[in-house]
Amino acid sequence: SGLISGVMVGRGFIDRPWSWATLDSSLYGSADPALNRRALLHAYAEYAERMEAEHPQRIRRVLLAPTLNLFAGEPHGKKFRSTLDARAKDDRLSFPALLLGAATDTLLPETLDAAPGLVWHRNSAAYMTVEQAEEQTGRERAAKAQAGAGDMD
Repeated sequence: SGLISGVMVGRGFIDRPWSWATLDSSLYGSADPALNRRALLHAYAEYAERMEAEHPQRIRRVLLAPTLNLFAGEPHGKKFRSTLDARAKDDRLSFPALLLGAATDTLLPETLDAAPGLVWHRNSAAYMTVEQAEEQTGRERAAKAQAGAGDMD
């Protein structure tokens, strides 16, 4: 019949989870569950702290796994990941101190506070919608082409 009954997005979701943050509003017209990644980290840290308290075995690394790619492709995202990994070895840190501390110590405030659906535009050093980023990139390319054409005169 040509109709799609489903798609598999597992790897895409694991690799870039924040890029799926607007799924609820895009597909169902309902509000997206997270206002920004800072709010998401706070809520997740509370959840993870409860899970650690309920389970006596060491589950910290399992609980950290969903956060590892939350800042993939973002400014200082790799630094967040390595800082989180290094601090995870310190059992004295509470889960919120570990997760929120790594985020606030390594990431830009704009990264933590950007709404779902906004992307980092490297040349502008700002978050914007995909459409705005594409327009800005187009203007930059046009300006570069015009400058190159001027050099030939």
